[in-house]
Amino acid sequence: MQLDSDQEQSSFLYSFGQVTSFIRPDICKAQGIDRQVEAKRLLS
Repeated sequence: MQLDSDQEQSSFLYSFGQVTSFIRPDICKAQGIDRQVEAKRLLS
């Protein structure tokens, strides 16, 4: 059960990162992978 929710969260974070990189590529270039860590922190 926990594994499924972790997979859903990972998928969401990946999609969130893709959308962010599409809308604001400058932010993603500046922060790199940190955007996913930040997204996870904001959602928790």
